[in-house]
Amino acid sequence: MSTIIAGHDGRAYGVLGVCTKKPWRISVQDSSFLAAVANLVAGAIQRRQLEQRHELMIRELRHRSGNLFSQLLALFSQTARNSRNMAELTSNYHARVMALANAHRLITEAGWKSTSLNELLRVVLGPILDRTSFSGPHVDLEPDPTFSLSAALHELSSNAIKHGSLSRASGRLELSWSVAPTRRGMTLTFDWAERGGPPARRPRRSGFGSRLIGLVIERQLNGEVHASYAREGFFIRMIVPLTHERWPTRAVDAATQSETA
Repeated sequence: MSTIIAGHDGRAYGVLGVCTKKPWRISVQDSSFLAAVANLVAGAIQRRQLEQRHELMIRELRHRSGNLFSQLLALFSQTARNSRNMAELTSNYHARVMALANAHRLITEAGWKSTSLNELLRVVLGPILDRTSFSGPHVDLEPDPTFSLSAALHELSSNAIKHGSLSRASGRLELSWSVAPTRRGMTLTFDWAERGGPPARRPRRSGFGSRLIGLVIERQLNGEVHASYAREGFFIRMIVPLTHERWPTRAVDAATQSETA
């Protein structure tokens, strides 16, 4: 006689069975007793999983808090170095810290697991969603890519508002992405295209925003950054390895995204 050890999410933890070498007529009480034991086992497994999750979160928080303080100090130092006055320093640093805070909130609410790329875009690009279109599959990101992409997207959106397509009323952003297996494993290719704005010109020297994007994508995530400047507008492609991310599950309807935005 056997019964399933049912998990809380609809999946089975396993099967609990009993057997005897002697002939035995199984009664209702016997099957009920076995089911009760299976429920006890399932409860013990769930409690252990919860304990392991809490232990993991505590270790992760300790690690992240140390890294976060280092990031904030480095971010302040670089922002101060590239600010012309105290007002500019205050404004730029506040905006960059808020981008990190929003990403931290998403990760925390997800239990330090995976975060939807769509949700990250909505949080980081909230003020300009009405001028932005999305096109790409649904994909979940681990905490490291979430932090890094949030920083890169904030710098790109700030530049678009100040100097790029969003500096004009007719300007728009077109964002698209795909996920595919490569020699480095699953990889996210994210395209940022600015349309309807002034012609994009390559700067004489890289600003802090460009260096920050290179840092978080290329050095922290071992990815690639390819930018181009044309009369149609600024374009950048960010290629990010997703070693531990899930395969995309469903396509995002561009028309639905636009209506929601």
